[in-house]
Amino acid sequence: MKIVIAGLWASVVIVSAGFVKEKLNLGAPKTSEAASESQLTVLKTKELNVPRIKDGVIKGYIIAQVSYTLDAKLLKNERLADSVVCDELFKYLYQDAGADLDRLDKFDLNKMTSAVKAETNEHLKVPAVSDVGILEFQFFPTSEPKAKSPPSPD
Repeated sequence: MKIVIAGLWASVVIVSAGFVKEKLNLGAPKTSEAASESQLTVLKTKELNVPRIKDGVIKGYIIAQVSYTLDAKLLKNERLADSVVCDELFKYLYQDAGADLDRLDKFDLNKMTSAVKAETNEHLKVPAVSDVGILEFQFFPTSEPKAKSPPSPD
């Protein structure tokens, strides 16, 4: 009989210790302050069609789409971040006159993503965007206009 009472007593002590531990959060892993302060969200922009103009003539269009990592604790308005990222991407692609679009393999994508991230954070005045990735990047040249054939004398 002593063994049964000792077993019940041990069970009560173990269950009580579990409840106390949960109630007081003892043994919970300590989270770092930085990890608890950030709330990262991955978002993507809509596709952008950016015209490439050379010598006053549209040579083609760049189709680009990026994803970006946003710290939602630093910036609650995701739509604002999306519009600023799109704006900075458009400005970068439109103004990059040195890009040889016949050789897209030579285009510096790392430079583009770093510039978009830096300019976005500067515009937002908080370092809310921590990374920019490329989802789509293509160049479609415009076809040369066909010469009009003279009207047939009918």
